[in-house]
Amino acid sequence: MAVAVESRKRLATPFCDDPFCDPAKRGRYTTPCAAQALDALRGIFPDASPRDLEACFAACGGDINAAAQAYRDQLAMHELASRLVQGTADECAAVLMQQIAAATDASDARNRASWILGLIKNAAAAEAAEAATLREENATLREQTARLREEAAALRERAEAADRDNAVLKGGVLAVLKEYM
Repeated sequence: MAVAVESRKRLATPFCDDPFCDPAKRGRYTTPCAAQALDALRGIFPDASPRDLEACFAACGGDINAAAQAYRDQLAMHELASRLVQGTADECAAVLMQQIAAATDASDARNRASWILGLIKNAAAAEAAEAATLREENATLREQTARLREEAAALRERAEAADRDNAVLKGGVLAVLKEYM
């Protein structure tokens, strides 16, 4: 089925039904219709990665409207994930309730809840890993501090010994000077 996409030069419909262009064999080649659709998606989402847009477009079977809606949903999910990871427990509960209320049926609510709980679980695991890293770093810093304190005490002892030796030498120099004067 051909989709008519108007271009500046001519109608691009004949290129959409090219029987010689097998999608499985063409690699990253896109027909002019697909290229124009991808350009339209890039116009809608200028900050998006071209690879992400192409993947979303391909996953939607080349339907630009479905691809735009799917990419909007993907952006919303990423924003929601960042809000969940950075939020407090009350904010997480509010987002969970908001998502369950927005669900269309019970299985959609179950899917949304399991997705959100998975995000929370991953965030908790990441926090635990970060806490473990900080504990290890703290232990290393404590060891370094103890070594530095030992070195400082040794340097203080050497400085005191040097001061005593200086005092003895001064006394000796003064005694010699008194003899000659």
